Amino acid sequence: MRLCAIRFRSQPWFGTMSRRMVALAFALSLVALSAFQPAFCQTTYGSIVGTAKDPSGAVLPGTAVTVTNEGTRDSRQVSTDSSGFYRAPNLLPGFYTVSAQL
Repeated sequence: MRLCAIRFRSQPWFGTMSRRMVALAFALSLVALSAFQPAFCQTTYGSIVGTAKDPSGAVLPGTAVTVTNEGTRDSRQVSTDSSGFYRAPNLLPGFYTVSAQL
């Protein structure tokens, strides 16, 4: 009298299945790692941009604009272009004061 009968079949597919699982795991890990790649392209720098104008709204070309970090007191001076536009790039995070002088 048999109480339990367990049949095992020879598994020629076992070797190929494990190879498939390894290949799938490898492919999924490549996809997961490539998802984090854009994070390496981010920077901690910012920019301050603007247009220098007088009280009547006319642009001020050639104006010296000073951008000062309030925490470190580091300052950077840039000039406006012919349309009064200025840009202070590559600034560290912080609070800044912007002043202009003709």
